[in-house]
Amino acid sequence: MNELYNILKLKCEQGIDRLAGYESFPVEKIKAYDTEAQQWIEIQRETYGDKNFLKMSAALLKSEAADLRHRAWFLNELGHYLLLSLCHYHLALFKQDRGLLAEACEHLQDAHYYCGAMVGMYEYCDWRNCQEEEESKRIEKATKAGGSRGTNYAPVKVELIRLLRLRASENKWETVEDAIKGVYEGLCTFIEKESKVSGKKPVLKYDNLPRTLRGWYEKHDDIKVAFEEAVTCKR
Repeated sequence: MNELYNILKLKCEQGIDRLAGYESFPVEKIKAYDTEAQQWIEIQRETYGDKNFLKMSAALLKSEAADLRHRAWFLNELGHYLLLSLCHYHLALFKQDRGLLAEACEHLQDAHYYCGAMVGMYEYCDWRNCQEEEESKRIEKATKAGGSRGTNYAPVKVELIRLLRLRASENKWETVEDAIKGVYEGLCTFIEKESKVSGKKPVLKYDNLPRTLRGWYEKHDDIKVAFEEAVTCKR
């Protein structure tokens, strides 16, 4: 378990270092979020006491997550995913110091997940050469194209592009169909996690997901480019 803890901790720190490596992402911003995450933990400890906080920490952070995720997507404050990641990271350190190694590992897994989402979204925005105003336009465009569902699909589309771009830099799939099969499980996991956090039904049906991805490939230029960068045969 100690080995797993150290591996997960290293992955989280590597994710933060990756963000810090972007010239357009100020290190000061990372430090500010890190300070805010530590302050959140200290406030909860003072409010509930260490014993109760340890029992309630997961529920408290889940409550915070709902607000932070809303801010990240609908207010275009993407850095809140980083804040959520750092809250999980420091909570993991707090629990590890108290011998709760299994729980600490769970928090590190969540920290790595949210940091990865932040990196993916940041790279996606950077890839399309868009800052916050362009991201707002993209979500607005998606909303007009599909009504309220357009906004609901936006997180899934960003996660899809993130998964495709990860594979584009490694061993590419042969065809688009292979790519659809390759990202299917990861997208299902993402959609399920989104559903649990929001308390709502999944925005997409798993059985229809491959057909939906084919439709996005045909209709959306950014998704089409991401697919074609991840395969060796375009058709």
